[in-house]
Amino acid sequence: MMTRLILIALALVAALTGKAGASLTLQEVLTSAREHAPKLLEQQAALRGAEGSVLAAEGAFDTTLDVEFRSRATGSWSGSYLKADAKRALTDNGVSVYGGYRVSDGRFPTYEDQYFTNSLGEFKLGVLVPLLQDRAFDTNRFRVADARLKREQEQIKTLIQAIEVQRNATIAYWEWVVAGHQLRVYEHLLAIAKQRDTALSRQVEEGAIANFALLENQQNITRRQTLVMNARQKFLMAANKLSLYYRSPKGIPQQPEEAQLPAMAEVFTGIAGVNLTTGPTEALVAKRPELESLNVALDRARQKLRLGENGLKPQLTLMGEVSRDFGGIAEGGSSRDSTDAIVGVRFSIPLGQRAARGSFRSAKADLDRLSFQRQRLMEQFIVELENLTLGVEMSQQRLMLTRQNAAQTQAMQKAEEIRFANGASDFFLLNVREEAASRAQIDHLLAALEFHASMASYSAAMMDLETLGLEEMPL
Repeated sequence: MMTRLILIALALVAALTGKAGASLTLQEVLTSAREHAPKLLEQQAALRGAEGSVLAAEGAFDTTLDVEFRSRATGSWSGSYLKADAKRALTDNGVSVYGGYRVSDGRFPTYEDQYFTNSLGEFKLGVLVPLLQDRAFDTNRFRVADARLKREQEQIKTLIQAIEVQRNATIAYWEWVVAGHQLRVYEHLLAIAKQRDTALSRQVEEGAIANFALLENQQNITRRQTLVMNARQKFLMAANKLSLYYRSPKGIPQQPEEAQLPAMAEVFTGIAGVNLTTGPTEALVAKRPELESLNVALDRARQKLRLGENGLKPQLTLMGEVSRDFGGIAEGGSSRDSTDAIVGVRFSIPLGQRAARGSFRSAKADLDRLSFQRQRLMEQFIVELENLTLGVEMSQQRLMLTRQNAAQTQAMQKAEEIRFANGASDFFLLNVREEAASRAQIDHLLAALEFHASMASYSAAMMDLETLGLEEMPL
């Protein structure tokens, strides 16, 4: 007997556990949205593209190898020629180094005399040193710096998109939960009217009451059926919206079922214990990723300004080259058998400099524009954070008032039911009390929805990554 009781108890616990586990939680929705939301996946793809752009820009500092081979297949001359050149731009100071090797065999006409080398060929090493333009900064370094800054912007934008997705997912979840319980409130109200219809029908048949009371209750049933129908439509639409964030492991939108609706108590859990962060508003706002992205945009504008300043400088490049032939003297003669050192200077400047001055002015204007934009966003976000804080505080107060109103109207309904049972009230007043109690309960649910929506926006503004399910996604 004891064993049977234990088995029954275990089965009951398992059934209750399974029922509890069937409720859809906010954390499940946030996890699904973080992993499968197309908007976030799209931004992550953009980030990978920015990483590829960085690699492409850094390719300007790769070593370049150029190989050429020429051989005369027919004709009076037998010359063959092999040349290999390597060149690399250094990253720090604009200097480029190059080297090469060439070797020839056979004879060349006089107009191709430069192809001759000694028997083991010629080695060459050279360097190009910019002294003014391209010394401190140049196009290649600008492209690398700009690509890296753009990648940083995409990283911040990924966080911005993730915060937006999780905020919207949170609001969609609570809209679905509240819509579901609104539907249940109206279904309960309809069930009361249907139960009363059965009792009234029996009383009319017995002649205890007039048929008018039955017709009035049937009118209430029709009105309440309309309320249920509208509430169900709203609930199904909320489920459709939630499916954009609640997805299968393959990323396919899935509608939550009505059986997954959590208990009504979950709507109000933890609301009373919410404490808002206090502190210097500007310091909090300065951490916003939108402003971080704008700071990076300012850095990009400064790099563009540096490039414009570089373009205003004249080109003055120092060149040095050393070459040496090795091996025995070949067909070219003894003139190749020496070490040659060459030094040169190249100077160039556009006389008008309109292109350089135009680029500089454009970069300066862009820098000023972004500075003003940062100031505007800073002021806007300060006001937004103050309003969000106020919104959360006011929604908490509305919750308290609607809770009191719901308790009061429910007490009035119960009292009216007792009076009606004792013949001290009428059917019309009882219906009024029932519907007032239902409206008060729904007002309380809507106040809770307003609170959750305000808290979601507040958490997004405060970058509360843990609340948004993004604790593993640092800025």
